[in-house]
Amino acid sequence: MNDEQLEELIRTDQYFEVVLWGELDYRGAIVAYNRDAFQVASGDWYIRDVAGVRKL
Repeated sequence: MNDEQLEELIRTDQYFEVVLWGELDYRGAIVAYNRDAFQVASGDWYIRDVAGVRKL
């Protein structure tokens, strides 16, 4: 996802899924992001180039 898409998810409180190596790893909200990673509500950080993100 690009910065604009992540900003929209944060602003609208939309939920999404994080997929790692083909398996669902997290379902919830994004709270922050930077150039390399994004943070989810549980406090975990995901590397943007590794994690797949799908809007719900």
